[in-house]
Amino acid sequence: MSTNILELVKEQVTGQLSKQASSFLGETENNTKSALNGIFPALIGSVINKVEEEPKGAQGILDLIGGIDNDIVNNIGSIFGGGASSVNSLLTSGSGIIESLLGSKSSGVVELISKISGLKNGSNSALLKMAGPMLMGVIGKQLHSKEPAAIIDLMLGQKSTVSNHLPAGLGSLLGLDFVNKLKLGGDSLESTLTQRKSDEKRNETNTDNKLKSSGSSLRFLKWLIPILFIGGFLWWYFGMKSPNKVISDAAEATKEVTESVVEATKGTAQNMNDATKDMSEGVSTVAKNAFETVDQTAMAALEKIEFAANSAGDQLLAFIDGGFVGEPSVIFNDLTFETGSATITNQSGIEIDNLSAILKAYPDVNIEINGYTDSTGEEKQNVDLSKARAIAVKERLVSQGVSAARISTNGYGSDNPIATNETEEGRAKNRRIEVVVVQ
Repeated sequence: MSTNILELVKEQVTGQLSKQASSFLGETENNTKSALNGIFPALIGSVINKVEEEPKGAQGILDLIGGIDNDIVNNIGSIFGGGASSVNSLLTSGSGIIESLLGSKSSGVVELISKISGLKNGSNSALLKMAGPMLMGVIGKQLHSKEPAAIIDLMLGQKSTVSNHLPAGLGSLLGLDFVNKLKLGGDSLESTLTQRKSDEKRNETNTDNKLKSSGSSLRFLKWLIPILFIGGFLWWYFGMKSPNKVISDAAEATKEVTESVVEATKGTAQNMNDATKDMSEGVSTVAKNAFETVDQTAMAALEKIEFAANSAGDQLLAFIDGGFVGEPSVIFNDLTFETGSATITNQSGIEIDNLSAILKAYPDVNIEINGYTDSTGEEKQNVDLSKARAIAVKERLVSQGVSAARISTNGYGSDNPIATNETEEGRAKNRRIEVVVVQ
C-alpha cells in the first residue's frame, strides 16, 4: 500500500499547527484549519510538478528537504512557545521553500485560499510559509534514500489524492496538468456506454421532432399566407393615408432609444473617467483601501507624536495626507545597526517605534520590510545580514503591539542599489531598510 502524504500531514501537522498558528495570527482555529486543508494539497501538487516536469526538480526538492529537520512536526508547540523570534525563524525557512515551489503564483494561491477559508491575505501568506517546512519534514521522513528516484516514486503516487482534495481553481492556477488528466481519464466503460446510448436516444428523438415539426409547418403555412396578405394591405393603406405620421412615430421611437443609450452610458463613462484620473495621478488603490479603517484610540495617541523630518513615519504620513499618490513605500532615514550585525543602535530605534504608532492607528495595513546592504563582502553574507536586520525591525514593531501576522520580511543583500557603491556616501544609502504597504 503506497504512502499517503496528505493523510500523514493531516494526522501529524494540521491539527496542532492550526491550533498554534491561529493564536499567533489572531484568527479562528476553524478558519485556520480550513486554510491548511487547501494549502497542503496545493503544496503537494507543486512538489509533484517539480519532480515530474523539471530535469533537476527531484534534486531540488531533496535539497529543500535537506535543509529541514525531519522532526520539525514533533516540535510545533515548542516553536510557537519560543515567541516571535522562533516563529520568525520558521517563516524565514518557509519563505525560501514557498518561493521555490510556487514562485510568482504564491500571491494567487494566497488570494484563493483566503476566499475559501475566510482568513486575511496576510495571515494566509504567513500560514503558507509555516506549512512549507512542515510538509518537507513529513516527506523527508518517508524517503528510504536520498536519491532522486526515491522522491520521484514517492510523489508520483500522490496524484490521485491531490486531485481529489485540491480546492477548485488551484489546479489550473498552479498548472497541475495531472489533475485534469485524471479527471478526464476517470470515466468507466459503463459510463461511456451509457453516454453512447443516451446520445443515440437523443438523436432518435430529434429526428421524430423534426418530422413532426415539418408537418406542423405545412399546416401553419395555409393560415400564414392570408394573414400576411391582409397585414401587408393594412400597412400600405395606413402608410399611404398618413405617411408623415408613420415617419413621425419612427423618429420619436429612435429619439427615445438614443436618449436611453446616452443615459445608460453616463455612469460607465464617469466610472472610466474616475479610474483614469486615479491612474494618471499615480494613486495607489491598494494603499488607499488599506488605510480606510481607523482605530480612534490609537489615532489619538498618534496625533501627539512629533515625527522627525523625513523619518519613515514622516514619509508615510505625507503619503497618507497627500492622497496616496505615488509608491506606498518609505525608507528609514535614521535607523542604524551595529557594524556587521542586526543589533539596532540605542537611539535609532525611536524611528521604528514611531512607525508602530501609525500601524496601530490603521489596523488593516499590512507591510513588507525589505533589508538591503551595500556591495561590500560576500553576497550570501549580505543577504543573510539584510534578512536578519529586516527581522529585527519586525520584532521591534511586534514588541510595540503590532501583530506579527501583518508583517513579512525579506533580505535582498546588495540588490537594487539606490546609489553608487563606489563612494562611502553611496554605500551608506544602499545600506537601508524599506517598508512597503502591501495591503
